[in-house]
Amino acid sequence: MAKTIKPNIGDTIEVNEPVFKRIKTGKVVELRDDEFEFKILSSVEDGKHFYPKDRIDWCRYSQNWKVIK
Repeated sequence: MAKTIKPNIGDTIEVNEPVFKRIKTGKVVELRDDEFEFKILSSVEDGKHFYPKDRIDWCRYSQNWKVIK
């Protein structure tokens, strides 16, 4: 079931990608009809922490994500 809520621009979000054993944290920079773009602040992949510089990624509203404080 797709989520009906959308984040706001500037929200800090967490995207969980269990298939890749990855959790990304980022700030929302653009909203689209079925997805949003976010600047990655950090990524934990298979237990290892990464801090990509100036990387933008996207997430569909139906994916496993949440707004964090």
